[in-house]
Formats: sequence, C-alpha cells, structure tokens
Amino acid sequence: MSKLNVLLLAVMCLSVVACCEESDKDTRKVYSATEGRFDVNENEFVRMYLSPASGFIDSSVELVIENHTESPLTFDAELSVEYFDGENWLPSPFIPTFVDIGFNLLAGETHKSSFDLLFWIEGFNNDKKGTYRIKKNITHPSIGTHTLFVEIEIKCPPHQ
Repeated sequence: MSKLNVLLLAVMCLSVVACCEESDKDTRKVYSATEGRFDVNENEFVRMYLSPASGFIDSSVELVIENHTESPLTFDAELSVEYFDGENWLPSPFIPTFVDIGFNLLAGETHKSSFDLLFWIEGFNNDKKGTYRIKKNITHPSIGTHTLFVEIEIKCPPHQ
C-alpha cells in the first residue's frame, strides 16, 4: 500500500470516528463541579458542593452545605452565578427574585437545596460552554461572613 493510500485511509477513519462521536453526544450536556470550602481552624470547616458532582445539566442538582464546626451558621436563600471569560468573573445578567428567607445550620448539620442548573446557565452569555461558579455568602458567628464558590465546568453549551 502506498503512503498516499495509508494517509487517505487514516483521514477517512478519523472522519468516521469524529462523526460517530458527534452523533453520540447526549443532548442533555455534561457538567462537572468542584467544591467550595473555608476553614474556621485546623479542626473545623464549612463545605459547599453540588450533588451529584457531575452529570447532566437538565437534571435537578442539590447545593449541599455542610457545617463541620461547633457553631451555627447563617445564610439566606440567595445565590448568584458567574461566568469566567478567561480573565474575569462576570456576574449573571439574570437576577432571580428570592423571598428573603434566612437559614440557621446547626453544628454538625447539613443543608440541601435542589435547583435546576440548566435554568441558571441557559440565558447566560449566549449559552457558552466554559467555567461558571455558584456564589453564596455564609456567616460564622466568630469569624464573620465568607463567600463560598462551587465552580462548574460546562462541557457543551445547553443549546448546541
């Protein structure tokens, strides 16, 4: 077989593989997330993450806040989403309306709230894939308010 035939065969195989991968993509689009955390001292910390940590953005996800301290935490229902443009975090132009609800999370307890990730990503920045983050303020009585972030990598934009 000549080098040209081998080269043509390789290009054809790559084209077939690329077409299969494109047609096999799940229309629900995939995300993965990292956790946010702040330490109160060497033994106490607060952790925030999405459950599940990866999955499809058209499924409901839970924002989980774990209080691994000996004090109660306070926070409200509000959260915001930001998009990373490569240099800066840009706030969402979408500002949801929240009822001003406050939560107390006792020492050692966990708070879970379900939400629709797709709802937050759809109208943001023309549905770009990339890195987003959920931002939430949490107050500890002895060290004050901290902002926790959960970063989310959107592998494909929702309406691709």
